[in-house]
Amino acid sequence: KQSVQEPSKQQELQALFKILAHSCQHVAQKNHHSLAVFARLINMAYSQSQGHLRKHLTQQYGASFLYFMKLLRQFMPAMTNEQFFWRFHYLLGTLVFALSSSEALVAICEREYQESRRIDQIMSDLVLVLASAAQAPMTGDQPL
Repeated sequence: KQSVQEPSKQQELQALFKILAHSCQHVAQKNHHSLAVFARLINMAYSQSQGHLRKHLTQQYGASFLYFMKLLRQFMPAMTNEQFFWRFHYLLGTLVFALSSSEALVAICEREYQESRRIDQIMSDLVLVLASAAQAPMTGDQPL
């Protein structure tokens, strides 16, 4: 008999990020600028001192956002709530930067390396980067 191998936490985490990636790609298919604009709105919500945009995004997407965070935490190493807060925002920052700057990054890549990237390729790379970063070991409070 062959046993069915259980998926690893890394595989399950990648599957979770793939769901997010597919949602992003769906948005981009409707209008290729809309994903970058949404990512810029998320960035503004966190970088501006006025809380009205963050409040609006929380009201609009809060339930989905909280559910995603709950699922994400299951696949991450043991950490305090404060450590999770920071790790989550490092992940969000990676995603927001890559998506909000994707057009500029693609143009730079084309100019520097004569290679072109589509949003599905970018999202595929991001899935691996985000999953690895999410599962990075905790270093504690040791200074560099």
